[in-house]
Amino acid sequence: MSFTWEVKNPASSMATVTLLILAFLCKGLRSQKPGYDLNTLKAVTMQRGLCVHIPCNFTYPTSQYSGELYIYWIKDDSAGSSIHNIWHPNAGSVVASSYKGQSIASFAGNRFQLTGNPSEGDCSFSINDVKFEDEGQYYF
Repeated sequence: MSFTWEVKNPASSMATVTLLILAFLCKGLRSQKPGYDLNTLKAVTMQRGLCVHIPCNFTYPTSQYSGELYIYWIKDDSAGSSIHNIWHPNAGSVVASSYKGQSIASFAGNRFQLTGNPSEGDCSFSINDVKFEDEGQYYF
């Protein structure tokens, strides 16, 4: 899934940022394969300096997979931290992950946090102290 943030009025201290979310599950945008689904907002607009919570849930055919489930939110900027061992290194910056060993992009710091429980299909996350540099598309 992907979010794009857009600064509406960069000269104003009350400028807003828009975040666009696109879902990528099972090798495609909003995959139609049975058993895979992702539900979240397509775009979010917020004021700079505030926080936002993005609700998100997903399903996948659990009978086809075993082992621990890791989820990632990635900013499509082709810089920063890539997903450890499974993601193309130029895919963008990891801003939130359920994998504790995953390095997080420096601009995201502790501001991006998963709030949902991936084992229950909850991929919700929040962003604190929204900044102009957070503008862009984000993928799940």
